[in-house]
Amino acid sequence: MNYVRTKQEATGFTLLELMITVAIIGVLAAISFPSYERYVRKAELGESAAALVVMGDRIMQYRAKYGSYPPDSHIVGPPGIDMGGTWEVDPPLGGSWNWEGPDRYAYAGISIYQHTADLADIEMFDSLMDDGDMSTGKFRWGSNSKPVYILEDGI
Repeated sequence: MNYVRTKQEATGFTLLELMITVAIIGVLAAISFPSYERYVRKAELGESAAALVVMGDRIMQYRAKYGSYPPDSHIVGPPGIDMGGTWEVDPPLGGSWNWEGPDRYAYAGISIYQHTADLADIEMFDSLMDDGDMSTGKFRWGSNSKPVYILEDGI
């Protein structure tokens, strides 16, 4: 019997093909990661914006029931209002929630005391809450450069 040797063709990937594949995956990850980070940050801010609206609604319910706003309080929630645990959760912009009652300010609102966020995050939060412009609207710069969610202005 005669055995004829045939040349077998190599199968599989070459090192160059694997390197190109890894490079393509790296480029795709580098492009998509910032978008993913923005998506996650916007979701965090959106959750906090919804909580802020709920806190504002509870303060307005207090006003409707008692005929006035609760007195100003710093860091701790307004006295006599059950915030359902939302007040104790720090805002994603850093700092803490702060009730700014009309007994000390020309408005009634909830501010973020000692925020640590950069302007881009604050403006993103404003675009979720309001108009994206920190100089106007319901969410804007208040006293001492604190972002404030205004419940009632010109009191």
